[in-house]
Amino acid sequence: MNLKEMKYLVILAGPSGVGKSHNGDLLMKRHPDRFVFSVSDTTRPLRPHEVEGENYCRITTEQFLANAEQGLYIESEEVYPGIWYGTRRDKLEAIWDFGRTPLLDIDLYGANKLRGIFGELAIAIAMIPPSIETLEDWLRKRKTETEEAIKRRIAKAPQEIEAAKLWPHVIVSERSQKPIQEILEIITPVLKLPF
Repeated sequence: MNLKEMKYLVILAGPSGVGKSHNGDLLMKRHPDRFVFSVSDTTRPLRPHEVEGENYCRITTEQFLANAEQGLYIESEEVYPGIWYGTRRDKLEAIWDFGRTPLLDIDLYGANKLRGIFGELAIAIAMIPPSIETLEDWLRKRKTETEEAIKRRIAKAPQEIEAAKLWPHVIVSERSQKPIQEILEIITPVLKLPF
C-alpha cells in the first residue's frame, strides 16, 4: 500500500473484554456518515451474538494462511494458539474509496503493526481495564467465553496492559459514557468532527 494513498484510520485496541466493540459501536452511532467498521478475518468460531461479515469474517486456518501468503493482510497476528486475526488491505481501501474513515477494533500487537505503517495517520487509542479482576468479571458477565478461553485471555492481559501504557492515548475503560467522551476528545481535533 502506497503511503500517499493512505488516509486516517481510528484504532481501538486492548485486551479482550475491555469494551472496544461497545465504544466503537457508540462512535459509529454518533457519526454514521464518517466511520465504517473494518471487518477482520478470523479463524476463531463466531460468538452467538456475532454476525458473519459484520463483526468478523470467519475463515479456515488454511484459507487465512493462504490469504497471508498472497499479501492480502496489512497486518495479521496469531493472537492465541491457532486463532488468527487479520486486517485486509482491500477492506481499508474500500472504506477510504467510500469517503469514510475505517474504525478498527483489534489487539494491541496488530495495532502496533498498523501504527508502524500508518504513523500519525493511525489515531490509535489503547483501552485498558481498571484492574485485571474487573476485566475477568466483564469477560464472565458477557457469557461468550469458555472457562479455558477466559483463563487464556486473563493470563495475557497483564502484558497487553503494560504494552498499552506506552501508547500516547490510553483510556481506562469503564461501564459509563466516559470512555466514548475521551475517545471523541482524542479524535475530534484531528478528524474535525462536529460535536
